Amino acid sequence: FRQTYQLANASYNYRQLLLNEKLEDIGFDYFENEKIFNGKEYPKPTLSIFNKDIHFLDYIDNKLKAIIGIYTERIPIIVVYKTQEEQNFYTNIFSDYEIAYRKIDKNADIILLELNDIKGEEFPIVLANMNSFSERELYLIMTRAQFELDFFIEYYDDFNPIVYKLIYNDEKIKFLNLINN
Repeated sequence: FRQTYQLANASYNYRQLLLNEKLEDIGFDYFENEKIFNGKEYPKPTLSIFNKDIHFLDYIDNKLKAIIGIYTERIPIIVVYKTQEEQNFYTNIFSDYEIAYRKIDKNADIILLELNDIKGEEFPIVLANMNSFSERELYLIMTRAQFELDFFIEYYDDFNPIVYKLIYNDEKIKFLNLINN
């Protein structure tokens, strides 16, 4: 399993900052076809703000539509959670989607996986609430995404300081201020 350059560069530098090391570009380790797909760069990991459920659902709808236009086969979104309360929240909010729980199902729109279920695995598209996880757990999540990684938070005050550095110092993570009303 090999992440795209954009994901690997972000997760590597996240780890560097965890260890109080300097940021580095690891592009020399990657071939051009691992950086570009169909003439475009693979997406950088993203961080979005959703403070209303409807905005979150709009994002999911758009993401599922984009998947159909980009990939040659159906790919579910992996949503990582930590607590039973979070699983219940996702189950309720995603009630109109085909959901699978703690197992891979290619027919599902969304697969809900508990943090421990992602260890040692890889997934094309991963989504997680940044506020639910410690810094080391965020690193684990970052390393499990193969093509796309989306984090979200509810408020500007919820920024993880390391992710903030990756956004504003070197743009290794793309900040999508999609919705903040």
